[in-house]
Amino acid sequence: MDSGDKASAEEKPASDVEYKNMDEGKKVSRNEGEMSTIFDRQFNLGGRISLGLADFYNTPTTINPKTGAEEDAMKGWIGVQVSFGFIFNYHINNMFSIVPEVNFEVRDYFSEADGYWAVYDDYGYFSGYATDVQYNLRQFNLNIPVMVRYNPTPKIFIEAGAAFSVNLYADYALTSDEYDIDETLDDWECSSTAFALQFGAGYTLGIGNNKFGDGKFYIGATDDSKAAIAVFGTYALKLLNRPDEHLTITPSVDWVFGSEVGRGYTYFFGTELDYSKSLDILNYGIYAVYGLHPYKGEAVHSFLVEPSLNYNIFNLGMSYFYAIVNKGEDYKAADQIFTDDQMLFAIEPSFNITKKFSLGVSFEYHDPDAEVSKDEFKFLGMNFYIYPTLNTNVTFWFGYNFSKDKNPVVGEATKFSLGMSAHADF
Repeated sequence: MDSGDKASAEEKPASDVEYKNMDEGKKVSRNEGEMSTIFDRQFNLGGRISLGLADFYNTPTTINPKTGAEEDAMKGWIGVQVSFGFIFNYHINNMFSIVPEVNFEVRDYFSEADGYWAVYDDYGYFSGYATDVQYNLRQFNLNIPVMVRYNPTPKIFIEAGAAFSVNLYADYALTSDEYDIDETLDDWECSSTAFALQFGAGYTLGIGNNKFGDGKFYIGATDDSKAAIAVFGTYALKLLNRPDEHLTITPSVDWVFGSEVGRGYTYFFGTELDYSKSLDILNYGIYAVYGLHPYKGEAVHSFLVEPSLNYNIFNLGMSYFYAIVNKGEDYKAADQIFTDDQMLFAIEPSFNITKKFSLGVSFEYHDPDAEVSKDEFKFLGMNFYIYPTLNTNVTFWFGYNFSKDKNPVVGEATKFSLGMSAHADF
């Protein structure tokens, strides 16, 4: 948790970009090459990724088995949609343009059954009715919209057009803790093609460079299962990128689709915030993370806050993590989170003895599960930081775990611990 500024004062910040002349700067920021024939006018070609909510419209009615009333067949459903693809913007003039797109869309709908589901055992005998069945519908589409866009200003646009959609694959899954049901059925019948009118409006932001940020996107195989496809996307938006002040917000999504995802959750949403400020010999910052993922149909929320401070040779770092998990019979925190602790608090003051060596004292409080008593423990240790070069560091540490007798996490043989770690940037 050393927050000391190890960089040399003579180094130029990454945001300090210099051009040899004005013409070179223009060539970097804009393609001035000649276009031929139909593309004599300015055009743009780029990628697109979006995340939003999905719902059903104009669905048939059905009879509610509990109330006997006629109602919308998809009442109570809500979904999440992820789409990605290519967008082409052809400018007719300064105000009008034609914008076709090719997008691959994935929709995931969720609902809890309002009626009853008959359950049969492996031999075909009736076992009873499950009343807490959760439905999960998945749909994979290829969507091709063609829009006419109007720009009243260079940044603001209004658009309208038509979209043609092809359903590539659809299935639905059933889960119930009451009867231990977990099935995926590949026979959700829905229209194979659809035609729709679309309307929209937006604001254009410059992205994808040292000033505005950059992102990553991946779609392909996953190590967790051979019958699944992984989709991952993240974008670091640099709201402040000054030599003495930085603020970056990084949203991300991690989603796995398939009949067997190979892990305990299908998706994960996260957002990171990283802020730092430098005032000569005083530097401070804060790093925060929020994460959301499902566990048996319920949401699990994770929070991390790490403030840090450096004044001359003194450093102070703190870390606080907490996860809001689902409480229920046989629901353990360890099965719902990705960390060893449901709650963690740590604080470490340290001193820069030389430019290449720092010494710190750390205190940590661990609580693996808030619902389990006498499993929490405290750790007090010493940390030795060595910086052989600007981009490498080696840490040696040792300490003692203070806990009550018969602690299920810390035994007699693990109360004293030591270790080392190394890190390098290339």
